[in-house]
Amino acid sequence: MNTFDFKRELISISLKALNKPFDEWITFNDTLNTNIIEGDYQNAKIKFQENELPILECCLDNTYLLVTTERIVSVLNNLTDEVFIDFIEGFSYEDDFVNYKKVDNRYPKVNKITVVKKNGECMSFFVDSYYPFYFVNILIRNLLSYKKYKKWFISPK
Repeated sequence: MNTFDFKRELISISLKALNKPFDEWITFNDTLNTNIIEGDYQNAKIKFQENELPILECCLDNTYLLVTTERIVSVLNNLTDEVFIDFIEGFSYEDDFVNYKKVDNRYPKVNKITVVKKNGECMSFFVDSYYPFYFVNILIRNLLSYKKYKKWFISPK
């Protein structure tokens, strides 16, 4: 499958798993800052490899996330970190408690996702809460699974 077809299939399957089209996403954040990237995309700070396509980005205060067909790029407080999909070992669940309803019955505006690299280091990034958070989780898991095993992690019929 070529890179364009892979990206299209990855987005389609991940959206079906979420069971909510992008234009119906809800977030507890003030505005939706997570975007699925379609068509031409340019980023002066990030150089893409040959056959690498951007899939999704999220621009929040002091944080930026870019998911491509080959890697995840995170910028937190002007510090850039990245991990290629082939070098992700899994996910860390240590900070999951920050993603759920608080004692005061309020939901967080953004959620945190942490991936564990094969060298044991962790890379964290933030996305809008609720639907964007679940979609990014599904998307990265599908991306990781397909790159490793040539099958989708979540693939609804």
